[in-house]
Amino acid sequence: MFDVVVGVRYEHFTTKVTNLRNNQDFKVTDDLWSPRAGLIFKPVENASIYASYSRTYLPRGGDQLTALNASNESLAPEKYQNYEIGAKWDVIDQRLSLTAALFQTDKTNARVSDGLGGTINAGSQRVRGAELGWAGSLTNHWRVFGGYSYLDAITTDGGSAPSIYKKANR
Repeated sequence: MFDVVVGVRYEHFTTKVTNLRNNQDFKVTDDLWSPRAGLIFKPVENASIYASYSRTYLPRGGDQLTALNASNESLAPEKYQNYEIGAKWDVIDQRLSLTAALFQTDKTNARVSDGLGGTINAGSQRVRGAELGWAGSLTNHWRVFGGYSYLDAITTDGGSAPSIYKKANR
């Protein structure tokens, strides 16, 4: 009736960027540990309820590892804490599945403007949301799916950024 999922991932990022306009070279290395854990409860064979936690990072080079520059070279990676609870129900044997989830992601070390044209790790942000989904087979060769997501994102701490960034924006 219960499944426990536990894991850890070690990430080693070395990012090298050369600005061809001025021949500036930037190089950083991030060594990161990303743990995750989940608990799945199956009260019946075709339904499950779960809770999960994970921690992830965005390296200093950005999501495409190409945004490294003098402004962010010495910054720490942005850190994400993710929490989620949800359920899945296979209503009709392999023909209709319903899913629902509530989640929260907290980002710390968020990059904000220092007001002088640079960037600092000083902010934090939060996204709370809900998601509903369905998937089904109309025939053996035609599968359809749909979903709805609601996200509520706010800046919980604008750090020492200019006052325009300090307000929580919804």
